[in-house]
Amino acid sequence: VLKSETVPNAEDREKVRDIVESSMAMPEMARLLGVPRSTVYGLLNQSEILKTIEFDDRRRVTKKSFYEWYGS
Repeated sequence: VLKSETVPNAEDREKVRDIVESSMAMPEMARLLGVPRSTVYGLLNQSEILKTIEFDDRRRVTKKSFYEWYGS
């Protein structure tokens, strides 16, 4: 797991940017759905489609899995 505060070079900064652009934080998902964060965590525990990654000691939902789940 990459830590954003320990990113020393351009290659690592690009990896961090890719992770951030291809995923969303729980509050962002909650805002998109118009629900509280607690509901988001419940959805994550119930769904086999929604995939998360850990980045900077926080869970993030992959945008690909979110849109697949949202469209189902």
